[in-house]
Amino acid sequence: MRWCEIALGALFRLISTDWKEAAFWRETIVGGVVRAQTGEELALYEGRRVLLEAGAFDAWRNIQMQRRSQPAKAACQEWLEAAMREAPTRGSKPKREWRKEAKTKFNVSGRAFDQIWAAALPSTGADWDRHGAPPKLRR
Repeated sequence: MRWCEIALGALFRLISTDWKEAAFWRETIVGGVVRAQTGEELALYEGRRVLLEAGAFDAWRNIQMQRRSQPAKAACQEWLEAAMREAPTRGSKPKREWRKEAKTKFNVSGRAFDQIWAAALPSTGADWDRHGAPPKLRR
């Protein structure tokens, strides 16, 4: 539920369709003041304060974070799969090092990386899930 203050503290309700398609939806939510382009329905409320229920805002924010992370996950998976195809029998470093590098490069969570790792193994045919050091070459 979103409420916007109008004259003398009176409130009116904004529904999701009122602000989700607005050009400045992010600025409105983060700044707490309605910003709109000429011609948008929200233009009537330009400059008015916005009050958001915490639960509704948290749910919206979680959805936005999931949407933003999809390209990062896809890029991370491409990177990891390329490395696995390059050396399918053994990784050049332990999984925890790959996870650390993925977090730095792609800003994916540890849980997301583990899911990407698990998906990459069968799709590449890599044997990187073995524990321990690689077997020594015999002479």
